[in-house]
Amino acid sequence: MVTRYEEYLETYTDKFGRFNPEYSLAYQNGFLEKPIINEWVVILKNALHKIYPYLLFSGQPFNYLTTIDVDVAYAHKNRGLIRNALSAGKLVINMNFKELTEKFQIWFGIKPDPFDIYDNMDEILQTDRRKVLWFFQVGKYGKLDKNQSVKNKKYRSLIRNLAHNFKIGLHPSFQSNKNINLLKNEIATLSKIINKPVKYSRHHYLVLKFPETYQNLIKFGILEDYTLGYPSHPGFRAGICNPFYFFDLSTNKKTNLRIFPFQVMDNMMLTYLKYSPHEAMDKLEQIINEVKKYKGLFISIWHNDFFTNKKRWEGWLPVYYKMLELLNEK
Repeated sequence: MVTRYEEYLETYTDKFGRFNPEYSLAYQNGFLEKPIINEWVVILKNALHKIYPYLLFSGQPFNYLTTIDVDVAYAHKNRGLIRNALSAGKLVINMNFKELTEKFQIWFGIKPDPFDIYDNMDEILQTDRRKVLWFFQVGKYGKLDKNQSVKNKKYRSLIRNLAHNFKIGLHPSFQSNKNINLLKNEIATLSKIINKPVKYSRHHYLVLKFPETYQNLIKFGILEDYTLGYPSHPGFRAGICNPFYFFDLSTNKKTNLRIFPFQVMDNMMLTYLKYSPHEAMDKLEQIINEVKKYKGLFISIWHNDFFTNKKRWEGWLPVYYKMLELLNEK
């Protein structure tokens, strides 16, 4: 389970090349939402205690981490002349004059960009900065990579300013999965922006191929990866709710890359599972209780547009605050 042995062998993937969770051992046997490795460890611990009643076990307390993926930093501004023109042209063709008017108002500074909430993130997040990790894209524009260009001074300034207060990681582009040189350049680019080595990563679209994805990250000095989890199903992809070191089955060696599995994501609940906010709260409570039971690390993924509480995310912000309430309950 922890080495993800089945993913070295399995060929069932979706249109993005991701392992299909419905073909996993955990999903097919009904324990995807249970940290089965942690359960087995407790069974082993209790068995050892019967033989050695004075045996002491070390352990970590329950903790949590809020992670934020910034796929598109600004909804309309700081996008470049050509992209703005193409975007406006598309709205004209579709006769969406309401959004076109909003675009012009934002471009000319009449209205604020709806995604530009970064100055208020402490107030919005309402949690310890040490428990927040941001992931930024700095790769080339592509079909599935729509981030602002790193040539844009305001975008670079945004990343640099947030890096003063929060941990910052790389959100490697979708394209970088098939081009190792792109990954190398993106790591170097982000390192130059934040003026420190890049230690953390989470691949865009959660694309993860064993063992190549992790081997590439190791090659370029990444120490922690946060990609492990399913985009469409909550739970425990590796059956465990604690960070662990990647063991490369192709070389039969433990590596220095530490894996931090996540359990839930905003788009998972809204786009894939079609949950209402109330249903999302119930599912979060269920998963959080499982992680608390085994004193694990609960990791959630949110996107920057989620915190605007607008458009498709209207009415969803209370879900995040309910999560914090559950996480901080003694």
